[in-house]
Amino acid sequence: MRLQATDSRPRMAPVLLLAMLLLPVSAAAQQKFWGLTGGATLSDLSDAYGAYSSDSRWGGTAGFVFGVRTYRQTTISLEPAWIQRGGGDLHGDYIEVPLIFGAAMRSNDGRMRYGFYTGISPAFKLSCSEAAALDACDHLNGTDWSIPLGFRLLRQVKSGAFFGVDVKYGIPLERSFDNVDVGMRTWSFRLMYVKGVGIS
Repeated sequence: MRLQATDSRPRMAPVLLLAMLLLPVSAAAQQKFWGLTGGATLSDLSDAYGAYSSDSRWGGTAGFVFGVRTYRQTTISLEPAWIQRGGGDLHGDYIEVPLIFGAAMRSNDGRMRYGFYTGISPAFKLSCSEAAALDACDHLNGTDWSIPLGFRLLRQVKSGAFFGVDVKYGIPLERSFDNVDVGMRTWSFRLMYVKGVGIS
C-alpha cells in the first residue's frame, strides 16, 4: 500500500515569509552582522517511531550568515548553505535556507559569544544519487522541511570579528519521500566566522 505524503509547505511558507519580512525591519535599527560557515554533516534516514534507521553518511556543508541583533541578547539570521544529506546508499545535495532565532550571551570580558538557537529550515534538492538501484531518488521530495536546534561558541579574533564552532541538529518535519514514511535526520559540525557590519 502506497503512503501519501503529508505536505506541510502550505502551512510553513507563510511563517517563513513573515519572518523574512521582519528581518529588514529589525535591521534598520539594530547591529547587523555577516559570516561564513563550513564543515561536515552526518545524516541518516529514519521513521518517526525509530523502528527503521539507515546507516549514517558523512557529507559536507558551506554557507553564509546574514543577521541582526534584535535586542541585547537575541538575534535573527538567514543562513543559506549548500549541504549534503542522506543515509545508507542515498546521497543528496541541497540548498537550505534556515531562518534562525538565537540567544547570544557574552563572557564577562566580552571576548566570547555563545548561545542556543532554533528556527525553521526549508532545503531544496539539487541532486541525488544512490549506490543501489532502488529508485529512491525518483521518490525523494524536492523540498524538505526541518527544525534546526543548535549551539555555537565564538571567540573574538579582532574588534567586531569572531571565530568559533557551531553544532546543529535538524529535526525532520515531514517525510522526505513520497512513497515511504521516512525523514532525514542531520547533524552539522561547522566552523564559523562572523563580522559585525560597521565595526572596524
